[in-house]
Amino acid sequence: MTRILIDVEGIETAGRRLGALARAGRDLRPVFVQIGEYLIRSTRDRFRDQKSPEGVPWAPLSEAYARRKHPNRQRILTRHGDLQSQLSYRAD
Repeated sequence: MTRILIDVEGIETAGRRLGALARAGRDLRPVFVQIGEYLIRSTRDRFRDQKSPEGVPWAPLSEAYARRKHPNRQRILTRHGDLQSQLSYRAD
């Protein structure tokens, strides 16, 4: 199983608020859907901009690889778009 660790400023506060909602018997799925949609959108933005979440450009392709790469010769982490098209989340 793949695991992702997200370091977010204010995560403790968010965790406490989610915990309070859960203890109150609130259905958290709508919140999780919003979080999942945000993560998909922001990750697609990173693919488009070819930058890290901090705005740092991704390392360029090596010249040798760029010459033999087809299609999307200049796009990093993109050949046919399979990786980006597999982004998903579960909110249950």
